Amino acid sequence: AMEMRPHLPLVCIALAILPLRAEGSANGLLYQCKAADLAANPSTCTFEGSSSFVGTFQGQSNADIAFEPDARRRGVCDKSGKQLLPAPKPFEDGVKLCSSASELTGDDLIWSRYAELILPLRDALMYRAKEMAAELPSTSTWDKYTRAFKDCAVKTTPDYRKDGDKGPMVYSYDSIRGLVVDAGGVDTHNGILQFIEEGSMELACLMVSYNLKEPECSDMEERSGVAMSTRSTCWHAAYKGLWGEDPVLPAEGETSQQQQQQKPPSSSTSSLARGWGLLAASCAAAALLALGGVRRL
Repeated sequence: AMEMRPHLPLVCIALAILPLRAEGSANGLLYQCKAADLAANPSTCTFEGSSSFVGTFQGQSNADIAFEPDARRRGVCDKSGKQLLPAPKPFEDGVKLCSSASELTGDDLIWSRYAELILPLRDALMYRAKEMAAELPSTSTWDKYTRAFKDCAVKTTPDYRKDGDKGPMVYSYDSIRGLVVDAGGVDTHNGILQFIEEGSMELACLMVSYNLKEPECSDMEERSGVAMSTRSTCWHAAYKGLWGEDPVLPAEGETSQQQQQQKPPSSSTSSLARGWGLLAASCAAAALLALGGVRRL
């Protein structure tokens, strides 16, 4: 006979919720557009902290590589000063370029080059929309800061709505500029932030040499034809156009400290994985029982 444990349904609900809580970014709740800039002509969105933002809002990163001439010691840190390493997580408010106590290698070094592209792009789209609107029909500022996205074919999927016709619009590279330079009096920060965060993850997939295991990575591998175990060079010209010098890169075969410290899963980790698998199977059986799909023997 198949026995239903009394607390199994609650455990199954919790198991189902966990992936949903880990998916996506809640950063959109932390921002809003400045009302005065939305009401101005032209109407643009300048990001500011919302009522949900906790702590001191720092805004623009004002990234500049001149502070540290040694490119192998230029890192990227969060607002607490902790150095950030390659991870499938969008940058948050307060992330800045910083000096590293030791030389960076492998993909840790690449992550600094990534930050040197993404932080200026974030500043431009989140805080300099008025400047880009004022210079129209010229697009020089836009072209300068978004060239890496263009050259690497980031966010090329045509516009679509999530969750059907009533879901939020997801913008492509070709259409997002129109939203940035003309908000139409509507708070557009969610669409702009989503473009930045999804686009930055697509670019990260191309730049680092190991898979970040993001959905964007498999999509980028298919679209670009570049294996995610290699480093694309599509962003090199954009980097030179932005900073006036070629990017300092890892040597052939050079690995990061993070990669060197990676170990195969331990037996306890494997046991934990098996435990989650058994729990998932129990949940599936419980669901079938609830639907009358399994007869009690």
